[in-house]
Amino acid sequence: MTKSLLCAGLLAVSALTVLPASAGNLNGNQASGVSAVISVYTVSFIAASPVLLVAKGSQSVREGSKRTKPDASKAEPLPPMAVQQIDRKPDGGFHVALQRPDAPDATALIDWPARADNPAATLKVGDVLHFEPTEVGAGWTVTAADGAALAFLPTPDAAAGHSSERW
Repeated sequence: MTKSLLCAGLLAVSALTVLPASAGNLNGNQASGVSAVISVYTVSFIAASPVLLVAKGSQSVREGSKRTKPDASKAEPLPPMAVQQIDRKPDGGFHVALQRPDAPDATALIDWPARADNPAATLKVGDVLHFEPTEVGAGWTVTAADGAALAFLPTPDAAAGHSSERW
């Protein structure tokens, strides 16, 4: 039941308590009693309306801020991917082409920058890589089939918001 309907019902009940049970004309006391009741409830309703609107608005904002869908910027679990091709770049980095074993059309490409201890240098075609989301969801820890951590792969939002240089 809405608050407006509740107020109207309360007004009607209050007016009925002032009105006599028999039908007929109202005398001066009864008419002023009905007027007083209507005036009090009208003023109360007008005074309470802004408060009720603000309360309803803050409830809507509170409900709207609750996340019902997963945050698209957070890392979610990904299926394992098999290494399909490894190309060494002229600068010493690697392009590693990946493919989901159960979905041949699902592919990905990881560019590993050049560095002395590059984990891509140990990869072979057919190796399976696993992508475990981090606790805070900023990216994935890329691991080899034996569980060895190879790299951290940030989500696009995390990569855009933070420097990815090595410390």
